[in-house]
Amino acid sequence: MVLDSADWLERLIWDQVCAEFGVRSIEKADGGYGKGYVHALGHWRKVVALLNDLRETRGMIVIVIAHSKVERFEDPENAAYDRYTPRLHKAATSLLCEWADAVLFATKRFRVSKEQGTGFQGDRAIATPVGADGGERILRTVGSPACIAKNRYGLPAEIPLSWSAFIAAFPQGGEANG
Repeated sequence: MVLDSADWLERLIWDQVCAEFGVRSIEKADGGYGKGYVHALGHWRKVVALLNDLRETRGMIVIVIAHSKVERFEDPENAAYDRYTPRLHKAATSLLCEWADAVLFATKRFRVSKEQGTGFQGDRAIATPVGADGGERILRTVGSPACIAKNRYGLPAEIPLSWSAFIAAFPQGGEANG
C-alpha cells in the first residue's frame, strides 16, 4: 500500500478539522492557539491505526511518501542548523516517524565547491551533481544533520535510489529490529 503523499493528506485532514469547527483556517479551529493541530493529530492517529491494521492483519507493506522542506533545527548541544524534514506539521512528523520502521530520504549526490567572488561579491558555494543524468540519486537510511532518516532493518547508510537496490539491501525475512 502506498500513500502518496502524506503532505497532501495533511491538507485534507486540516480541511476536515476546519469543517468540524466551521472555520476557514486550521489556526482558528476550536478557538485557535494551536488547538486545530491537536485535533488534526487525532485524525493522523486514525490514519496510522488503519495503516498499522493493513500491515499487521493483511501482511501488507505500507509506504508513506512525503515531500520535504528545509527547516531550522535548534540543536541543544550545538549551533542551530537547517535540515530536510517531511513537509508536515511537527506533531504529524513525530507521529509518523515514530511509527514507521524506516524513514528514508531521497536525494542526489552533490559536490560543493567554492567560487571566488569579485568586486563586492564574496565567495559563493556552487553545488554540482555527481554522476550521470544530473546526479546519482540515493536513499539515505540513517539520520544526519542534513536530514531526518532512520531504519530498523540494518540497511546501509546510503543505497542507490532504485527498487532493485533497496530489495538487495533489505534483510532476508524483512523483520524490523525493534
